[in-house]
Amino acid sequence: MYNPRLYFTLLLLLFCIIGCENTDSPVDDISSTMGTLQVEVLNQQHVSFQVALYQDEEIVAQTDSKRSFEITNIEPGSYILRITAAGFKEIERSVEILAGQSISIDNVTLQPTPQTEANLGKGLTIGSPAPDFELPDGNGNLHSLSEYLDTGKHVVLVFYRFGG
Repeated sequence: MYNPRLYFTLLLLLFCIIGCENTDSPVDDISSTMGTLQVEVLNQQHVSFQVALYQDEEIVAQTDSKRSFEITNIEPGSYILRITAAGFKEIERSVEILAGQSISIDNVTLQPTPQTEANLGKGLTIGSPAPDFELPDGNGNLHSLSEYLDTGKHVVLVFYRFGG
């Protein structure tokens, strides 16, 4: 039995399937014209560091990390990669990003500054005096250790992780 409505629906479905197989997708075009940068940092101190990718002295991308990171969808071109961490020398590398390729920089090592290097591994021993320092309270008011010690009070410091 001939049903024109059924044949018309099947023909329309066939045209839809053929039309969906178009490989000129804008998503494919974008991913093939952009590049990716992957960096692995040897970070034995487990310090958090900041990463910035510059082009013509303007930040193109930035992130924080403790070991490795990946920046995707970077336009092809020449860039400067800067890795900074408190107490460590700034690392700067020239990077050439190529279309559709992933650039990998491995084994980047954070180098302590001479001042940090002198203080690494040195801590307080039982009974030794603590150095004076200032820290903010929950309201942002600064308090120094010396202001409490001058009153003859005992001081107990409690550290806790905040915000994640």
